[in-house]
Amino acid sequence: MSFEVKGLEELRDSLEKMAETAKNLEGQHTFQEMFPNSFMKKYTKFDTIENLFDAYCIPKTQEEFESFPQEQMDHIIQQSTSFNSWQSMLDTAAQELFLSKLDL
Repeated sequence: MSFEVKGLEELRDSLEKMAETAKNLEGQHTFQEMFPNSFMKKYTKFDTIENLFDAYCIPKTQEEFESFPQEQMDHIIQQSTSFNSWQSMLDTAAQELFLSKLDL
């Protein structure tokens, strides 16, 4: 008895597309790319990342943001989102960005 397996070529094509998408997503992204309005509305009390930053006087330039105290950022995220830390918010945003780009 034997079985015919179909669809492996489509699966291979999908996996290749996922790998290419992952490669293209490496590197730097803007806050707006990482946290689109739909993400912010779903997980936070704010409509945009800019509104969150403005409400808590979070610096918007890369240099100033990198010097913003991590503990303070985590506290803000705990107060105004469904996340426990800035890192967990970033991780979820990265996953959602990746999934949105797959377009399978």
